[in-house]
Amino acid sequence: MTTEVRIVRGHEVEKTASSKGLDPVTLVYASPKTYPTGVVTLNVNFDKAGKYTVLVTLSDKKDMVMSGHLGMTVGAGSRQVIYAFIASGIILAGALGYYFLDHRRKTKMAVKGG
Repeated sequence: MTTEVRIVRGHEVEKTASSKGLDPVTLVYASPKTYPTGVVTLNVNFDKAGKYTVLVTLSDKKDMVMSGHLGMTVGAGSRQVIYAFIASGIILAGALGYYFLDHRRKTKMAVKGG
């Protein structure tokens, strides 16, 4: 089974695009080759922050071809980190609010019972 890998700039890569059409946006290309260990190593320098797509095509000797793609973002801040901080702040505020309300309730009960 041979594996072909291409990393291109941008997420909007058409599935039917020919390899010649991808040449202007290709950062690195590994021609179809058999990898005995199943590990493909590519050295690439992402010189600009942005969105990239990894295109992988597998083919065997019986003309069966499978392809897939993986989108990735390089050098841009992730919104997930911001959402995690916001969620943590809300949980912390809720826990503190509950603690102070519970403490206040216990204090009132102690005064009434004393």
